[in-house]
Amino acid sequence: MRVVVEQDQPVDWLVVFLILESLDITESVEEMFKEVKGIALKKTIKIYVLQDSIQHIKDPAGNRIDYRLKVHEFHYNEQQKETRLKPVQLEGVDTKDGFAWREALKRIRLINKPRVSALITWSHGAGIGILNPDMVTNNTKPLVTQKPNAFNIVRNFPNRKQRFIPEKFNCSTMTMAGDALIVNDPDNGDVQCHELQDLFISEIADGLDDMGLAPVFDIMVMGNCNTQIIDNCYNLNKIARYYLAPITVMQPNGYDFDRFIKTINGDIFTNEKLMKAGKPVPKILAKRPPIMKGKYYNTYFNSIARLFLNGYVTINERLAKSAAIVVNDLKEILALKPMINELCEYMVANKAKIYPAIDAILQEGTIVFSDKDFIDIVLLFDTIQQKVKNTGFNKIYSRLRKFLLKKITIEKHIGEELDANSFHCFSIYIPVSVNNVIAPTFCCQYFRHFANSQFVRETRWDNFVIDFTEWRLKRQ
Repeated sequence: MRVVVEQDQPVDWLVVFLILESLDITESVEEMFKEVKGIALKKTIKIYVLQDSIQHIKDPAGNRIDYRLKVHEFHYNEQQKETRLKPVQLEGVDTKDGFAWREALKRIRLINKPRVSALITWSHGAGIGILNPDMVTNNTKPLVTQKPNAFNIVRNFPNRKQRFIPEKFNCSTMTMAGDALIVNDPDNGDVQCHELQDLFISEIADGLDDMGLAPVFDIMVMGNCNTQIIDNCYNLNKIARYYLAPITVMQPNGYDFDRFIKTINGDIFTNEKLMKAGKPVPKILAKRPPIMKGKYYNTYFNSIARLFLNGYVTINERLAKSAAIVVNDLKEILALKPMINELCEYMVANKAKIYPAIDAILQEGTIVFSDKDFIDIVLLFDTIQQKVKNTGFNKIYSRLRKFLLKKITIEKHIGEELDANSFHCFSIYIPVSVNNVIAPTFCCQYFRHFANSQFVRETRWDNFVIDFTEWRLKRQ
């Protein structure tokens, strides 16, 4: 095993894959490893792979595999003329710890000091950074023994003084055991993306925002369903300049990572066959990547974003027609705070007029939800605006709408089977109904104030959601 130390040579590109595997994702990951093997990786390109699991995976004998974080680096072997994964040891990283991935990301980023960098997550939902249990049930209450990263459905309470009340808002499917919240059955082999999509992504921000780097990564690419949401964009303001993620469900084989690596490695521009395969690659990507304040920085990363979107369409063919993937620039995302807070405060203060209109919209079912109770923020407020016809609402919302449409999104892929008018920048949560059908989803949302979420702490959106839900419950 190679011990990683600070790099003496300049690093142009640092790419870190954070892969939390399930059986279907494991298959795609292995396929990517085979493709990368044939690349003569340059020394100025550093690619690390952090692997763990979000699913109980059993060996051929039926025994459960005890997962811990695995850290590898792609390394080109001059003699054998191939790129291989080599295990590496990072100082100060205990791979058995549930949050080892956070420390590993810190060490890798600080060691390499790259010109530009990318963090690529590959999993289901936003199942990241959760301590998980083996659960034993007796006649009174479930008992939890913490086993880090065995199955990605439980996390510790950040604030142990607060008590979570599962009975509130019909949270019938959720239980509490010690300091852990259980949102699903640990032995259930299915991974429910909509239960993972926004609870734990804030752990990335919480774990890396003290590094003194702004941003920590130039671009963050999520191969996780339903992760292009307002919470993630806001929470990642210090972590990534550009954020590429799907609003909808996406395919588990992810993006065309092979073509991305060949592009930043320069192979695309020296191989006519590769150049012709897929959509053309902009010539700017043949140049050394510009630093953040460089003249062509924005153009360069717009091209990187388009490379990922085109690659997703190419490798998924027909299935790409049903996915919406958006690339947002997070440079000014914190300006969202006063605008959305003003709108939330207005809606709560004028609930007699606003709430019945929102309730009617949700009951009519005329607007498109990307998944469960997540809807494009512009589509939601445009529809409310049309329904309430209120000058006060219009005045406040007009500023927010202009900001969302002009300052956020730089690239997008909207599948042919989707209505392009339903996908603008990112989704926001609002409960469609208050019955038991949506109890698990709503309960997750109610629990958000326990998460390390800057969006929850600094904005009034959750206050509005809870107030609106209580208003609806009283009317039942």
